Amino acid sequence: MLSGIDHDAGGGALDALVRTLRTAGLAYDHALALRPNAGVPSGLDLNGNGRRGEPEDALGYGRFPGAGGLVVLTRWPVTLAGDYTDLRWSQAPGAALPRHEDGTPWPDPESAATRPLPSVSQAIVRVAGPWAHPIHLLVLAATPPAFEGPERANTLRNAGELGLWADHLDGWRDGEDSIPGDAWSVVIGTLNVDPADGRGDRAALARLRAHPRLQDPVPRNAGGALRGARDGGINLAQSGDPAADTADFREDRPGDPGNLRVDYILPDARFAVQAAGLAWPETGRRALVWVDVTSP
Repeated sequence: MLSGIDHDAGGGALDALVRTLRTAGLAYDHALALRPNAGVPSGLDLNGNGRRGEPEDALGYGRFPGAGGLVVLTRWPVTLAGDYTDLRWSQAPGAALPRHEDGTPWPDPESAATRPLPSVSQAIVRVAGPWAHPIHLLVLAATPPAFEGPERANTLRNAGELGLWADHLDGWRDGEDSIPGDAWSVVIGTLNVDPADGRGDRAALARLRAHPRLQDPVPRNAGGALRGARDGGINLAQSGDPAADTADFREDRPGDPGNLRVDYILPDARFAVQAAGLAWPETGRRALVWVDVTSP
């Protein structure tokens, strides 16, 4: 699964990506692009600043429809088995929506009723390979819990997106979801919360990481620790394991969160993890996360 891949109606971006990977010897015969909320105009003032039509007023932050979507590349047939991208935040289980100090919906009732829970995409992707049962990838790229005011809209939205997969694994379903309760499931994507450092609702993250149907192998790479040591600033004051960090958010300005673990693969607890790690590009700001498993 790759994030930050722009989504277009004709699938040209995905086709170009698949062709490019094939020339590098990485042949993925099956691919799926997930339609994102990013950049989709809402027609409303979703950030409550008195103006409409800004990137913050889209259903998910974005400067144009389809900005920064998600794609899944596999060697086996892949289908979209369930899609929560259109799920209204107000209709999600245990929805905790942002509110003004007086308890009224933020920024206004119409916006609160319109905003979807996923800021990008949140879907169940079925991969049918040479094993006894299909694997269901629970895919998402959650809202960064930052760039917000006292209403904590992005922190609450992020917690809701993480909570949706925990609720799904607990048995919650919407009317169109036909995924069996005992299906092999893997949560994969950008959760945008670090277990120990930075901002966000760590209780929502902990609930998902500790879910009895999942396991967290905590992929590591010593390169992450070296990056943190070279920083000489915020990273040295952090309490989390720097070798598990997946993103370099250093901007050399006040409020810089430093390196954080925000990208996860949480395999089904029934899988046997053989190995896990991170691949840091020499000049990149994000690591590739990988986990090798064998099925029961």
